[in-house]
Amino acid sequence: YNGAFSRNIAVLLPTGELDPEFEPGTAFGAGVVDHLAVRSDSLIVACHSSGTYNGQPVRGITWIEPDGDPATAFTSPLWSGRAAMALRPDGTLLIGTYSWEGMPGAHGHILQLQPNGQVDHEFAPGSGATSTVYELSIGTDGATYIAGTFKYVDGNWRPGIARLQVDGSLD
Repeated sequence: YNGAFSRNIAVLLPTGELDPEFEPGTAFGAGVVDHLAVRSDSLIVACHSSGTYNGQPVRGITWIEPDGDPATAFTSPLWSGRAAMALRPDGTLLIGTYSWEGMPGAHGHILQLQPNGQVDHEFAPGSGATSTVYELSIGTDGATYIAGTFKYVDGNWRPGIARLQVDGSLD
C-alpha cells in the first residue's frame, strides 16, 4: 500500500498511512478478504476465503485484535459461504450466505452471530431466503434489509429484496 508492503488486510491511520501498530504477520495468506467491519471495542471482523490467519487455522469469519493478533476468544461456526455481512451497533453480526446447508443456525441463507461469535438462535427469520443473500443493511430502526437472488423469504413472495424485523421475522 502506498509503496509499503502489506498483506490482504491493513489498518490506515487518519493521515492515510499504514498503522505500524497493526502487525497481521502472514494475515490470510493467499485467501481473499470479502468483508470487514470494526466493532465499537475496536475488534476487526473479517469474512474471508482463507483457512488460516497468520499461519493458524481459522474459519470463514475471524475476529482480529487492534494490533493484528487473532482474538482467540471468538470461534466462527462458519467455514465458508459468506456473501454479505452487516454489524449491528450491539455487536451482533448478520451474515448472508451462498450456501447454508450444514451451517448451524442458518435459516435459508441468513443468520446472526452474537458478539461472542456464537449463533444467535433468537434471530428467527423462519425458513429464510430461498437463494443467496448478497447484501445486508441495518436501518436506523434496527430492521435488516436484505437483497439477493431469492424469490421468497419465509415463504412470502419478496423477489430480490426484503425487510426483516430486529428478531429476524419478515416485515
